[in-house]
Amino acid sequence: MIKTKLAALSAAVLAAGLASSLALAAPNDGRKTYIVQLTDEPAVTYQGGIAGLAATRPAAGGKFVFANRDVQAYVGHLRQQHRIVAGSVSNAPVLATYDTVFNGFSARLTPAELTSLRTNGKVANVFADEMRQLDTISTPRFLGLTAPGGLWSQTVAGSAIKGEGMVIGIVDSGIWPE
Repeated sequence: MIKTKLAALSAAVLAAGLASSLALAAPNDGRKTYIVQLTDEPAVTYQGGIAGLAATRPAAGGKFVFANRDVQAYVGHLRQQHRIVAGSVSNAPVLATYDTVFNGFSARLTPAELTSLRTNGKVANVFADEMRQLDTISTPRFLGLTAPGGLWSQTVAGSAIKGEGMVIGIVDSGIWPE
């Protein structure tokens, strides 16, 4: 369940970044941009299981070190899988590859290439790239946290409640092209 939610969130984040950078670049050749998720775990969550490749997921409380020899070996494996799967639709331009928190690549695909990838056993999912509109650049105001009676003005048993212990997700929308 958590992996599925993480994969969907990761794909949405990647799609938001891709859409903003590719909106002006693509000729009208029937291809559309997709994010292809492969079945192997990305480097940050890989727990082992492939012969000759040690686990790369950090221990609880540990840090993920991309430069680590085991991580680099596993990332090499993932990149080889990207080449194999992308090679199965050899005319599809690959735009980017992902291996650390998401395992896959983005590519411009025809409908036939899309169908082919969706039936490939090494492909977990294929997400259409979509242009997204930002909802806010000021989360506290957007969520009403700073409004009178908002969460940031409340107390419980004399203690201020301001969101301690909350996990915050940041979606980087990229750069303003101008």
